[in-house]
This record gives sequence, structure tokens and C-alpha cells, in this order.
Amino acid sequence: MPIFRATRAVALPDRRLLSFALYGDPGGVPVLALHGGIHAHPIWRLADGAALRRGVCLVAPDRPGYGSSTAQPGRRVLDTPADLVVLADALGLGDLAVVTVGGGAVYGLATAHCLQPRVRRLAMVGPADPEPCAAGARRLAAEVNRDVRAAADALLAERPRDRALVGEGEGRDAHEAALRLAFADPDAAALDARLRALAWSRRLPSTSTLTRVWEGSSYAWLADLDLVLRWLC
Repeated sequence: MPIFRATRAVALPDRRLLSFALYGDPGGVPVLALHGGIHAHPIWRLADGAALRRGVCLVAPDRPGYGSSTAQPGRRVLDTPADLVVLADALGLGDLAVVTVGGGAVYGLATAHCLQPRVRRLAMVGPADPEPCAAGARRLAAEVNRDVRAAADALLAERPRDRALVGEGEGRDAHEAALRLAFADPDAAALDARLRALAWSRRLPSTSTLTRVWEGSSYAWLADLDLVLRWLC
């Protein structure tokens, strides 16, 4: 069963807070775990048990406006690596691997681009899985804030395999918590959607970091979790 880890935060140079949680083995191999556009850090609760078995410490931050991270109007995709450096330094981490799900891929590429050679491996799962545009993010935020369980069910209604991967009980609770924290600030969710769309419409940051892509949905990593973690470490 996933262990529900407490959310923590680090202070950034501009006085914003960056919230995060650790999953798996706190003394294990550090892997930055970047959420997609429709989730915040609790989605990585689903990986807690597997990461613990593999000796991996998943460091799961929230982007600005997600979870308890301070919003940052006007931010860019390439602003993300600077925040992650502060987090990694605060935790005393050296070399890193990075795993992303869904729309987190553009931020993973930006991080690998800006922080190489510190980032030694990048795994992107479901980077092409469709996520809402800015207007769609606002609509989804309204649905989530009205009834998160109904919104979670609707998201997985046409994805029976993903529904099975998420499961019930603590898996369902983690999924709903990830949605709730992703859409608590509709403006931040809409901005993130615009940034992701803009990044895909332009030339993405290049990187010499060893990179692997797992095709499929934003939940596909749940089926290939051991393989993803083994490759990263």
C-alpha cells in the first residue's frame, strides 16, 4: 500500500514556497518526479511501495500554483530548473535522474537541458497523452472543485485500463488528492496548460542526457513502474 507522506516546502530566493513530498526510500537513489498537467505531487503516492522496494527516493515537487507551491504569474517553462536546483541543494542531492508523466515532459526536458550533466537520465511516460488546453483546464477546475470524486470518475470513464491501474482505496484517494491540489488555483492550471501547449508548438529544449520515452497514457507508468525505476537507477 502507498504510504501517505507529509508535504514539505522549501523557500525560494524570490520568497515563493516550493512544496514537495518524498516517496519510497528516503535514503535511496534520488529521482525527481515531475507531475503532469492534471495532477499534483500526490499522484506519486501510487509509486511509494515500488520505489521503496527498489531503493529509490522519489522527490515530487509541485509546480507554481499547484499544491502549496506559491503561484508565479508570467513564469516560463525554463524557469522550472532553477526552482528544482534549490530543492535538490536543500536536500543535499548530487546527481539526479528525472521521471515525468504526461505534460510534465516539457519541464523534464527543460530540467535536463539546463542542469546537464547533473541530470544523468530522463524517463518520460505518456508525453503525448492529451491534456486540457487553458480553457479546458478552467472547466476541469470547476468540475474538480465542485465534486472531485465525480471529476475523477469522469476522467477515467473511457480508460478502463487506467482505471484498473489506479485502483480503489488508497489509489483512488491519491488520484483524487492529486486532482484537488492541481486545480485549487484555476489560473495557475490554465497558465500551465498554455505553457505546455506553447512548448510543444516550438522547438523543445535539447539535451544530451540519456533519455527514454514510454508511450501510452499518463497512467502507463503504473504498469511499467518497476521497469521505469530500474532503468532510471
